[in-house]
Amino acid sequence: MRTIAIAMTLLATLPPLAGCEGAGGTRSGAAPEITRVTYRSWQESIDANLAARTLTRSRTEYEYASPTSGTPSSASTISEPPVTLDTERAAELAGVVRDSGFLALEDAYGAAEGARHYPYRITVHLADGTRKEVLFRSDPEHETRPEAFATLEEFPLGLSGE
Repeated sequence: MRTIAIAMTLLATLPPLAGCEGAGGTRSGAAPEITRVTYRSWQESIDANLAARTLTRSRTEYEYASPTSGTPSSASTISEPPVTLDTERAAELAGVVRDSGFLALEDAYGAAEGARHYPYRITVHLADGTRKEVLFRSDPEHETRPEAFATLEEFPLGLSGE
């Protein structure tokens, strides 16, 4: 399983992001200020709250009554204790978000809406109250993740013991 990281820091001093109109426009050429980033999948949840400088993570473990069953008989959620975001690590991830082009992505990729898939969602919250949310519907018969989405998803966490 991939190590997934979602963490951010304030981007007020960074150059403007191309293609992020409608997703927290800029003022005086400053980049939009990112306040929170969340990652949600069918199995994992990560929340980087920049205002609180915390990172929380939880995962869902599924049990199956039969080894051949595709339907879980039960599920449990395991939450890890919150960790404090390290300034340097958060700044590094902020650079990845800035440079990846995430804010310019379309809203959804992958399998068609209504088709069977595993959902993966990244949401970037901006200080002006707007947000950019991208959904990838994973299905082997459809397109792959956009590069900017995969870049954020694959950024090593290194904060909660992995």
